[in-house]
Amino acid sequence: MRPLYVAFLWHMHQPAYKDPATSTYAMPWVRLHACKSYFDMADVLDDFPDVRLTFNLVPSLLIQLDDYAAGTAQDSFLTHFLKPADGLTEPERRFLLQNFFMVNWNSVIRRHGRYWQLLYRRGTNYTSRTNINELKFRTEDFRDLQVWHNLAWFGFRARLKYPEINELIAKGQRFSEDDKQTIYRLQTEIAAKIIPAYRAAQQRGQIEITTSPFFHPIVPLVISTDNASRSSADCRPPAERFAHPEDVVSQLDRALKLHETLFGTRPAGLWPPEGAVCAEMVPLVDKAGFKWMLSDEEVLQASFPSGEARHRSRALYKPYTVTHEDTAVNMLFRDRELADAIGFHYLNMRADDAVNHFFGQLRTIREGCDAAGGDYPNPPVVPVFLDGENPWEAYPNDGGDFLVELYRRLVTTPDVRTTTISRYLDEFPPRDTLKALHPGSWIQHSFRVWIGHPEENEAWEKLAQAHNAVARAAATAASVRGAKSREINLDLAWQSVYIAEGSDWFWWYGDDYTSDNDAEFDNLFRKHLMNAYRFIGAEVPRELSEPIKRFQNVSVPKPPTRFISPIIDGRRSSFYEWEGAGIYEARRPSGAMHQREAYIERISYGFDLETLYVRIAYRNPAELGVFVDEKYRKQYVIDVELRSRTTHNVRFVVDLDEVWRESDYPKIPRDDMITYRLLRRCADSAEFEPIAIGDSVRTEEVTELAVPFAQLGLGPGDPVELAVTMFPLGPGTRPASSVPVERCPKKGNIHFAVPDEQFELDNWVV
Repeated sequence: MRPLYVAFLWHMHQPAYKDPATSTYAMPWVRLHACKSYFDMADVLDDFPDVRLTFNLVPSLLIQLDDYAAGTAQDSFLTHFLKPADGLTEPERRFLLQNFFMVNWNSVIRRHGRYWQLLYRRGTNYTSRTNINELKFRTEDFRDLQVWHNLAWFGFRARLKYPEINELIAKGQRFSEDDKQTIYRLQTEIAAKIIPAYRAAQQRGQIEITTSPFFHPIVPLVISTDNASRSSADCRPPAERFAHPEDVVSQLDRALKLHETLFGTRPAGLWPPEGAVCAEMVPLVDKAGFKWMLSDEEVLQASFPSGEARHRSRALYKPYTVTHEDTAVNMLFRDRELADAIGFHYLNMRADDAVNHFFGQLRTIREGCDAAGGDYPNPPVVPVFLDGENPWEAYPNDGGDFLVELYRRLVTTPDVRTTTISRYLDEFPPRDTLKALHPGSWIQHSFRVWIGHPEENEAWEKLAQAHNAVARAAATAASVRGAKSREINLDLAWQSVYIAEGSDWFWWYGDDYTSDNDAEFDNLFRKHLMNAYRFIGAEVPRELSEPIKRFQNVSVPKPPTRFISPIIDGRRSSFYEWEGAGIYEARRPSGAMHQREAYIERISYGFDLETLYVRIAYRNPAELGVFVDEKYRKQYVIDVELRSRTTHNVRFVVDLDEVWRESDYPKIPRDDMITYRLLRRCADSAEFEPIAIGDSVRTEEVTELAVPFAQLGLGPGDPVELAVTMFPLGPGTRPASSVPVERCPKKGNIHFAVPDEQFELDNWVV
């Protein structure tokens, strides 16, 4: 039997957090991920010398790793960590409370009792208005928080190699200032080992290292923002066109020079940031000397001539030569299902079960390729390309159990071989040619995440204006020898522009994705543009001081159009009972990685004159429960929050199980009746008080709820905002934690107004 090759590419990336004007870092993620993902992924290779992998190390990450390894990098989180706890000011304590729980709450904080205790005491709804004195945090609590935020980021290989880490974890609390210095020393030592570890693995032939344009731009959009509408006809690019293919050339050249300096060779392969490609980049990539680049299977399918789409088993598992204007580059396209399984789904499975599933998929792929016959004259290759740093935070043991079992099976399964991408292409050159390359990325084979939303387009326009200003300054400096030489630093000005071209800033604009650091990312983007003006001695436009990221109500593609009166039975019964309801589709979860699925699929909401109706549909209802004592038990609590300017905030909480604990709510009717609790926020307080109980709620396939407007204290015309949050269910009917599993919408609220008698007439259509 001929072998099935598996080509992994682990992509490692961080944007440029360093402000060249001040040499300080705005965020700590390079330092913290260095202790987990970057070190773990290189160090574990020592145990599996026969595994062959490809790693993409983005230059903007490498220069920051080098800075931290030298002990010269400073970030605000590090400053707050090292500050003696007994000298913390109130603003510094607030900073710790706001930011030092930024790690996965369920997979990381929960497994460390003291860290979880500190989060529980702070609560999940902490804001800058919270009275920190009421939290009763002592000096030793803040010191423990300083330590735990850094201690929790050490990964499974760091814990194996450095006994001091496990000793501190075992100590658990009452840490000292010396303990903090120990942690910082270990962070620096680990950062210093990362680049040499990857270089050594490449020198012994175990891995291949590739690169990306220096500051991780979306290459097709830098070539021309017109590619947005070429990819998706209904995606509107910014009014001011951005088109600078010369910037791509410069960023590729800078990347190649740094790569050769750090690793001693020039990379053969290019990872286009976010798998974003277009035909016009082929000549640029070819001229730079790259032999191959990569993208996603949906881009491949969209690149076939109209009417010639092929089943993935016939098309996906082989390389292609892509041509454009007498130039060519080889390409592979990733298996999305396998990449997403590792990135998002296996974290909820036992390591051996996850690896069994992975190999089951490989068997299915082999069968499909064998059935395709002549489509595979060479042994097929399974391209698995994904983020190599972010998934492991949500895995048990930081992904260590899964990675060890995966690599063990890969090197011990006789008919499966791991390979670097270049090694495969050298042995089995492409036999198929693509004469067209669809402009798109690995997210919906489009560029919608980075362009088209008003915030994104505003950012592109501000980038274009800064680019034009630097170009004018460069032209003036070239024509007037020595003019303003003391005032102009063109190298740093162009660097600031290139940094601002990075994909990350645009990722967080718009309503696709959100994070706890949206404001910081917005501020950093604008700061880089400000620096571009400052480095050429120009006045900074006043509008750059205004945030681009703004809170907005969530847009609902289908608002309510008529009165409804559904049967509240928790079932997907007649379509017509919810016809006319408003619909919010929860298609795009938030985070640093693109994920296709979440628990909540859709929120439907509507009303008649007296009652509000809400239906929550789930992507996979079976995932909502487990079997306990031979009975299927729901695991979650649904918290529906309403906001209105005319009333205090109101919440109704729906337990997805059928049994309430009478000692908690003695007025709740028994007889296994599903009920909801109606709570109202107390005046001048973050607490909620119970005001009513209702029984008009059911959960089977979906959750359906009816609540009278009068019970909510709302009348015709009152504005209302709606959001749904899921919490894990603990003993009895209390949430297992105050940590939400999911919020929908992730940020912002669905908005509508309580109807009056004119509602249907106002919305009447034929």
